[in-house]
Amino acid sequence: MLGYNRWQLFKGLAASFCILGIVSLALIYFIPAPPSKVVMATGVKGSSFEYFSKQYREIFARSNIELELRETAGAVETVKLLQDPKSDVQIALMIGGVSDGKHAPGLLSLGTVYNNPFWIFYSSNEPISGCRSSKENALPWDQ
Repeated sequence: MLGYNRWQLFKGLAASFCILGIVSLALIYFIPAPPSKVVMATGVKGSSFEYFSKQYREIFARSNIELELRETAGAVETVKLLQDPKSDVQIALMIGGVSDGKHAPGLLSLGTVYNNPFWIFYSSNEPISGCRSSKENALPWDQ
């Protein structure tokens, strides 16, 4: 047998299995499997975000991933839930411009799902000078 006795073959096979086991454990540790459950904040009930979230739940289900939808009171609450690690909210659909990297440093945007038109109806002869001219109209992170 090619100059190898049984003891040498056994040691070689044992070493191969040990190396294979160590490499497998390292890959499992450094490249974990995707989660089987994801929590998504959907915004106000009846909104378009809720509608699109339900479509995403069907898409996730095709890959055997459960998408739990969590209703919120609006964009400010959604940002707070995304920042709070105890809330379990991992992703959300929300309008752009609610926060920025300075006020929500750990949050990332993956892109735009759709364009949301924003209409302002104004009935006055005075020109609009600014949207947030006083502290009363300021958003919570502007204070």
